[in-house]
Amino acid sequence: MNLVHYGLYNKYFYFLAKITRNLANHIRLFFFDFTPISTPPLVSVVIPFYNEEKHFIACIESVLSQTYSNIECLVIDDASTSTSQLKAIKKKYTDKIKFFSHPYNKGLSAARNTGIKNAEGSYITFLDADDILLKSSISRRVIDLMNNSDPLVIGSFGFSAHVKENFSPLAYLLNYYGIKRQVKSLENCKLYVPFPVHSPLLDKKIFSTFSFDESLIFGAEDWHFWNELLINDYKFISSGYVSGLYRQKKSSMLRSNSEERFKIALTLIQSAYNRGRELNFSHFNEKLLNRAQLERLIFNYCFSFLKGNQKSAQNLLNSFKGNFKLKKTMREKKVLYLIGLAVCRFKVSSYSKTDKDLQRLIHTIYSALQNRFN
Repeated sequence: MNLVHYGLYNKYFYFLAKITRNLANHIRLFFFDFTPISTPPLVSVVIPFYNEEKHFIACIESVLSQTYSNIECLVIDDASTSTSQLKAIKKKYTDKIKFFSHPYNKGLSAARNTGIKNAEGSYITFLDADDILLKSSISRRVIDLMNNSDPLVIGSFGFSAHVKENFSPLAYLLNYYGIKRQVKSLENCKLYVPFPVHSPLLDKKIFSTFSFDESLIFGAEDWHFWNELLINDYKFISSGYVSGLYRQKKSSMLRSNSEERFKIALTLIQSAYNRGRELNFSHFNEKLLNRAQLERLIFNYCFSFLKGNQKSAQNLLNSFKGNFKLKKTMREKKVLYLIGLAVCRFKVSSYSKTDKDLQRLIHTIYSALQNRFN
């Protein structure tokens, strides 16, 4: 299990990992920070802001403290009603940040699109107002793209670690944890949206054709955007590192509207599946579609179940139209792994096969799914 990729960690694991595991990757990434760029292109960081009164200053300071020097930061106020941190940032960093505002609340997609329209950088990346970029995040992704020769590669991504809302500074040890270098495409993503919104750095030219869908007000707008790029055969590369910290708040959109988000997810999975068939990818069969739908069901069901919303959890099961057997679609080990992953993401805790309480919870959820689909 790649714990860093999925953000399942504890401070002791990463402390040891930083010293001992993947030593070659640690050394490579350490020197990566000191790779000179003779003419660094301008990078635009787009940050939508809406009533984020607790973590916004930390978010902004993570951008302004990047090892990469040629950055413009664009903050789009989406008609916030609570703006004390925004005012503090405006007062302190007037000359370092560009501010824009909407006359009324339009949503995340519209805020990101406003940022795109006003961005002057050759590359653009996005950051939510409560998340964090690690110090060398931008420099590593810029070097990736500058060294790339594949015309279908439209962005470079870093992995994201899930952290508790009030995480320890020790989480920054993730900065030098090596992960296997990857390429993300529709074929190897197999219908799945590959990363959170702050992970990729994109070539600005892609935005002459693509933008965020402003009709998706319940979230998944980033899913839709990445899917649009993937189904048009674009690819993303990585150097193998954690570039950002994804703050898990109890009030986050990810943890709410599970039923609505599941419906959106099924639509996105179906569109990716249809496009995969059009492109004649050999592994795009009905079993793959069922598996993708099941994975999304497991994720959303777990979140509803763990929030104690049994009615919503049951509605997810009852509304699912898959006419298949769970055992024929996915092995028990894989189902348990996915449930464990969702549980740990919800709790933002380390995964341990020796944790009896965690295992009991995972098997309780598994039994509910098994009873419905077998």
